[in-house]
Amino acid sequence: MIGKEKIDLNIDPPPDLVIEIDVTSKTQLDAYLALAVPEVWRYENDKLQINLWQDGKYI
Repeated sequence: MIGKEKIDLNIDPPPDLVIEIDVTSKTQLDAYLALAVPEVWRYENDKLQINLWQDGKYI
């Protein structure tokens, strides 16, 4: 993926990890579910939530 300016999810694999940190407009977990991103880390309000993709859903 190095050197790519744009990701084409029809060709490129989804990211291995998503990290969101205290953003005003966070992405809904369903968006990552559609891409089957293996790990989603979200830090908000002094708490870290780690979601792992397992059996078609996040735990």
